[in-house]
Amino acid sequence: MRNTVIAGFAAPLLAASLAAPVFAQECLPYSAEPAFPGPVRARYVAALDQFDKVNSKGAPLGSVLAMVQQDRANVHKFHKWGPEDGEDGYFTTTDRRARISAGHWITWCYENRADFERRLLNAWGFYQFTMFEGADGRLVTHISALD
Repeated sequence: MRNTVIAGFAAPLLAASLAAPVFAQECLPYSAEPAFPGPVRARYVAALDQFDKVNSKGAPLGSVLAMVQQDRANVHKFHKWGPEDGEDGYFTTTDRRARISAGHWITWCYENRADFERRLLNAWGFYQFTMFEGADGRLVTHISALD
């Protein structure tokens, strides 16, 4: 009887955990030709500068993904291109840009994530962005420094 109760309890938990796979990695192993674990939606090069670190009302943005989303809004909605901002054909709508903040970001595994995040938030930088679909349907933003 005891084994039946345990098996009856464990089976639904195992099934639930297998039913919704997620891309939970905090980083990608470095490769000159990386294999992204989902369909790539956009890939571009851009600088995160002072215009990307505040929202359209001038209030400071406190997260990496909010800044990336603002960068794409500056390009597509406000037509405020920086000289280093690359083009993408994906983030042309508000709904698609909102997917950036609803997802999560990763970088190369050799990067110290906390240091990399501080650099993104506090300093100007030139980066390559690759956005791909995670297994859970959310957008994953891979950020690679180009300096």
